[in-house]
This record gives sequence, structure tokens and C-alpha cells, in this order.
Amino acid sequence: MTALQRDGADCLVRLYNSSPELKSFSLVVDGELEQVSAVELDGWLIGELKVTAGKPEHRSIIALTLQPFGPATVRLHDLSGHNECNR
Repeated sequence: MTALQRDGADCLVRLYNSSPELKSFSLVVDGELEQVSAVELDGWLIGELKVTAGKPEHRSIIALTLQPFGPATVRLHDLSGHNECNR
């Protein structure tokens, strides 16, 4: 993770794959998220991402794949009841 940024009630998570290989991983967030999107660096919507409920309860898991040497930005929608981006 390269950065977290608050945008109203949303949180932008910026990621970067510094490897020359495709990398798959999961982003785990404490709390139940209803909507997560992949967005361009300037905020334009790329598409919705699937959110899976995790264990223990009240966790959200987002599966991601990053291109070699590629950036990615994920928008966690409406975190008004969460504190992840307030730190």
C-alpha cells in the first residue's frame, strides 16, 4: 500500500506492484463494506469489485490482481461508520 486518502465518506487505497510479475492478493478490511470500486488515479470509475465476507465476522475481503510495475486505486465507499482512514 502506498497511500490512504479520505474523500468525503469514502477512502481511497493506492497500491503499487513493484514486481516484474503479475501479483494477486487480498485486501482485508475490518468492517462490512457494501461497495468497493476500482478507480483510475484521477478517480474515474473502472468497475465494481466483489466484496466477500471474511472470518472472523465483520471483515471484508477484496481479491485483487496487479499488473507488473502497475499502480491501482481502490475506493472503499461510505466508511462513515469506520475509522480505517482516520488514522
